[in-house]
Amino acid sequence: GQGLAGTALAWRVRERGRRVLILDPLADSTSSRVAAGLVTPITGQRLAVSWRFAEMEPVATAFYRRIEATTGATFFHADGAVRLFRDEAERRTYESRRDSAFAGLVRNPEPPLDASAFPASLGGFEMPTAARLDTKSYLD
Repeated sequence: GQGLAGTALAWRVRERGRRVLILDPLADSTSSRVAAGLVTPITGQRLAVSWRFAEMEPVATAFYRRIEATTGATFFHADGAVRLFRDEAERRTYESRRDSAFAGLVRNPEPPLDASAFPASLGGFEMPTAARLDTKSYLD
C-alpha cells in the first residue's frame, strides 16, 4: 500500500537499485493522506519527549530532502513550530521539565507570540527543530 510507511519503504528499496510496484486504491481519505504530518520533539497531552527524536530527526530530514531533490517537489517544511498551552496544568508541566528533559529542544517563541493573532493568554513554547510533512504532496 502507499501510505506513509509504504511510500518510505518503496523509496528506500528504490534507492538500493530495486524495482518497486505499489498497489493502492488511491482513496482520498486514508489516514496517511489526512495526517497532520507533524514532526515534533515534544508531543502529546503529557508533553513527552518524542521517542528517539534526536536520533531520528536528522535521518528523516535527510530522507525527505533526497526525495524532494529526486522529484522536484517540496513537501517537507522544517520551519519549527509553536505550541500554545491549553491550561495552567500544562504550563506548569512544561516549566518543571524545560531545563532538564526539554533542554535544547525548546525555547521561548521568537518573535514573541502576538496576542492579537493567537489566543495565548497562558503562553507557549517554540520547538525550533519541529517540521511538517505535507502528507498529500509527499504521497502524490
